[in-house]
Amino acid sequence: MFSFPNNTTICRRTEDSLTRFPEEAIRSLNDRALTLLDAVFSQEENFPNALGRYTQGGPKGWGVAPRQILIGLMGLEKLRSASICEVPRFPRLQESLLADNNWVGGAGDLGLLAWFTAVCTPERLGNLFNQFDFQTVLERQVANLEIDTTGIALFLAGVSHARIAEKAGVPDLCDAALMAYQLLQKNQGESGIFCQSSLCWKARSLIHSRFGRFNDQMYSIYALCMFARAYRLEEPLALALGCGNAICSTQGEHGEWWFRYDKRTSRVVKRYPLFPLQQEGTAPLALGTLSESCKTDFRVAIMKGIAWSQEFARTSSNQTQSATLAGPRLDQLGWTLYASNVLGMQSAAS
Repeated sequence: MFSFPNNTTICRRTEDSLTRFPEEAIRSLNDRALTLLDAVFSQEENFPNALGRYTQGGPKGWGVAPRQILIGLMGLEKLRSASICEVPRFPRLQESLLADNNWVGGAGDLGLLAWFTAVCTPERLGNLFNQFDFQTVLERQVANLEIDTTGIALFLAGVSHARIAEKAGVPDLCDAALMAYQLLQKNQGESGIFCQSSLCWKARSLIHSRFGRFNDQMYSIYALCMFARAYRLEEPLALALGCGNAICSTQGEHGEWWFRYDKRTSRVVKRYPLFPLQQEGTAPLALGTLSESCKTDFRVAIMKGIAWSQEFARTSSNQTQSATLAGPRLDQLGWTLYASNVLGMQSAAS
């Protein structure tokens, strides 16, 4: 059982002030995520079989999606690097994911794998880029209309993290990063909202090119911030900030984030609240990073989203719905921990 020390300080950093966040709520959120991930990953001897069943197309519900495992491990590593508390290591599980990459299905998965490698084992980035031609993978999927905005954003985040890592053996990724960035630009409307995918003349694509999901916005914001950091650019931050402002302007009265948005108007088109994966995971990840990058404070919106999610899980009278919303996913827990530092998690001793 792992827990955060009592001298951990949770704060909201601005240029002129240091305002405390609700310490008990944030500590509890991270404590829960750390404990649950430790409980699941401690059974790592079962994961090779689980991963195999998943990647070989086993029945739905078998195994654990590799993406979720990667994100969970990244959250633990990010927490460890922040020196907030003692964090368990799972080298066998990490090695199995790096050794067996048959689960990689396209540029989005490849970007997430590069992101994971840059965060957890940066010395192995050279090996990864020897295995995969990143730009070719992206170009092929774009030509076949097989990639959506979230996939493009994960790809851009991955190559940006690889550049930031500055390890030997990493090739010049400028062309691949620029291509992904231009694709995101194309998918963003004047309102700031990103659509789900580019336009092609199919009925489904006509819908996806007009409307975007919440996570299309969050992963795009994060990727643009990392791209700006990796290549020391200002323009991507303007795009990210435009999206962040548009999303926060439509946040629900109690802190709800919504499922789908109109690229042209930024209006919500599917007004039902999202799961903890978004409320407690991807929203803190993206909007927290945007706060740091642009010196514009989105942390009040982040905390409203977290508070609503936790309150809903406690008070919902619909047991089935409550269990669904409250049931933790590994990626939700991983993103929660990954965002700890941008939420202002600091050790009083540091």
